[in-house]
Amino acid sequence: YKIIDATQMACGFDYKLTLDPNFFCIEVKGLNDITGTIQMTEKEFSIAKKMKTNYCLFIVKNFKEKPIHEFVFDPLNSRLNFKEIKREIIQTTYNTSI
Repeated sequence: YKIIDATQMACGFDYKLTLDPNFFCIEVKGLNDITGTIQMTEKEFSIAKKMKTNYCLFIVKNFKEKPIHEFVFDPLNSRLNFKEIKREIIQTTYNTSI
């Protein structure tokens, strides 16, 4: 597979693996412990919904001790149960006249 680093492209995943005609969109998530909570952005969720089995979460767990990993293809149709959380963000800015 050819690997493309997409971390700076804001495209909803971190890496794209291609081997014509196949490709996979890989989103990397990490946990300090064996279990915990991961979140997907709205963009990541949207792309995962569109790409289905071509979208994979690569989850690295147990960073504090001995990291292990797992793959979850088609995460929205897997054993994972994502819940939508909406937050309103208040941003403070400071203006001046010149």
